[in-house]
Amino acid sequence: MNRRRVAIAVDEDGKTIARGMLGRAHYFLIVDLDATRKEELARSLRPNPYKTTLQRGKTYDVADVLSDCQTIICRHIGKRGIPRMKERGFELIFTKRATADEALAEFRKGFTAAQEISSPVSLVAVVDYNKCHPEKCSEGICAAIDACPVKAIKQGAPYELPKVVQSVCEGYGYCVEACPLKALRLTKRKTEGE
Repeated sequence: MNRRRVAIAVDEDGKTIARGMLGRAHYFLIVDLDATRKEELARSLRPNPYKTTLQRGKTYDVADVLSDCQTIICRHIGKRGIPRMKERGFELIFTKRATADEALAEFRKGFTAAQEISSPVSLVAVVDYNKCHPEKCSEGICAAIDACPVKAIKQGAPYELPKVVQSVCEGYGYCVEACPLKALRLTKRKTEGE
């Protein structure tokens, strides 16, 4: 029987599409589909052992966890992660749907066309300077700096406002989680002409 195995990045409830990057998903909902009739044959939840790790090239580790899958449905993958996953042979589907079942239903409708549900969005961190108050961070040092695996957040000196070097930022979102003041957020990276 010809099967297609799909991995869907989900939050800890196992149903909601993970809002962050692929590598930050709590679980992967693994769904086996009959490729001809589009029937669901099996489903299971697979934990993501790399959810909290910060290593470079994390997508290669995630690719190993999902090596038995042909398709990945998620909301975001870092800009370097997309070509890494494609070189490993994965079909990448980027969705704006809220739940795994909604995304899977949409994928199954276009199953034979193998179209992307939406284009991948490249994200970048930005500082909301109305919320950023380095004097509230330990010794005036921005708490998000150490959370960034690519060191895209710079602060000239303690108590100075931090800046995100957008050309370096990969959009992982670790800084957003690390900031106690919620002064960082991810936004769509501007492309030429925008």
